[in-house]
Amino acid sequence: MSRLLPHPWLSLALAISWCALNASLHPAQLLLAAALGGLIPILLRASLPTSQRPGRPWLMLRLLAHFAIDVVIANLQVARLVIDVRRPVRSVDVWFPLQLQEPLGLSLLALLISMTPGTLASAFRDDQRSLRLHILDCDDPAAVVATIEERYERPLRQIFGETT
Repeated sequence: MSRLLPHPWLSLALAISWCALNASLHPAQLLLAAALGGLIPILLRASLPTSQRPGRPWLMLRLLAHFAIDVVIANLQVARLVIDVRRPVRSVDVWFPLQLQEPLGLSLLALLISMTPGTLASAFRDDQRSLRLHILDCDDPAAVVATIEERYERPLRQIFGETT
């Protein structure tokens, strides 16, 4: 099974994404989705990470819930910045010190940060020990770093088994 579908969850995600993007469950689209979902992981087998599998599904759900709440709040904050043109914007760049070491976890952390309106993960240091963040509007960079560590990095470390 692992030779036929080396990354079954990726295959499933690709197939579902294909159908969702085409907004169709026509049999031809389902067949194409299955073909793409099966072939892409096989063709990219050498390039895909062989990281350990994430664990703790309830923690993953909690992380996703925190992320969804943070996205809604950040959207409202960015909308307020756009609407109130008299309010000064205090953009900052800050280096976020990383404790997370798992490559997939680091990618997910950067993705979660970048998908939240008003924040962007722009670069890893060469030693992978810190992540550069651009924050659109920030009074207290230390508070933002602490929030990201508590709401995103710590759960990712637990999901990937780096801490209890």
